[in-house]
Amino acid sequence: MGRFLGVSKRKKQEVVIKIINEWDPIGLLAMGAGEDRYRLEIDKIVDALDQVHSVDELASYIKHYMDASFSTDFPSITCLQVAVLIWEEIKD
Repeated sequence: MGRFLGVSKRKKQEVVIKIINEWDPIGLLAMGAGEDRYRLEIDKIVDALDQVHSVDELASYIKHYMDASFSTDFPSITCLQVAVLIWEEIKD
């Protein structure tokens, strides 16, 4: 099972929402989109937290979800940086 099963879903959602919205991967929030614009991707990342065992695995999930949602190829290093932020904030 994943590393964060003992963490409440609410905490995971709060952390992921904050970090993904700050990242604003394709600049939609900067252009005035609603705060819930990345909700589908955020929900998938929150669900992935119950399955992953490493920050690298989380980064892979983030890259997959974002690439699939936005038909793009996000740099792996960027997804890893985002995954580290999420990982570190949830584990505290």
